[in-house]
Amino acid sequence: MNSQIHESIGVSPASIVFGNTLTLDRGILYPYTDNETTKLSDWTSNMLSAQETIVSVAIATQNSKDMFHISRNSGSSITEFPINSYVLVKYENEGHKPPTKLHTKLRGPLRVISHVGSIYTCENLVTNRLEDFHVKLLSPFRYDAVNTYPADIANRDNQHFVVVSILKHKFTKAKSTKTSDLIFLTKWDDNSQSWISFHELRNNIELHKYLKLHRMERFIPKQFKNNLTSQMSGI
Repeated sequence: MNSQIHESIGVSPASIVFGNTLTLDRGILYPYTDNETTKLSDWTSNMLSAQETIVSVAIATQNSKDMFHISRNSGSSITEFPINSYVLVKYENEGHKPPTKLHTKLRGPLRVISHVGSIYTCENLVTNRLEDFHVKLLSPFRYDAVNTYPADIANRDNQHFVVVSILKHKFTKAKSTKTSDLIFLTKWDDNSQSWISFHELRNNIELHKYLKLHRMERFIPKQFKNNLTSQMSGI
């Protein structure tokens, strides 16, 4: 074991102590004979030189491995995040595992609002709620500010998509006029289409525009009617 090179130090333990002057495996296959004659001073000098080189290799290898383990286990090396910057957050559970295989390893992005010491307050871009996280859970969200919108990434991370338009509607029951039976063919920002119930879309501005254009204002919730009129005045 002492003659084997250890992965953690890059050399064998015996070489650290004795340099290259001692081979522990000698005599295993053939009888060992020493026919060399070396002066003690030369032998000592060579041994110390070899030992110095081997110890340097061992130290460098160990430091490299230590830095690798530290960087892997400590998470983000950044300890401060600017206000209004965007961050990704580790899931707060054992092992920081995402809820399903469809979710990304880190959730977000979220926008940094403020911080007190190591506790950061961030805005959830999907719910607009403020959440507190320890700095160790945060990583910087790096993105192309020209072509990428953090809110879009956050919505997709939460399986949320943006309604582009309402294409048509129908009632699931014949002769029904109830909103509980009303569904809409919805176009999403990923170009997909699906039928969505009125209950799921009732607060969406694109639905309100569709209802007004198709003379179905009676289905628009009261709290949205006044705002909708001003928004559509230019249409």
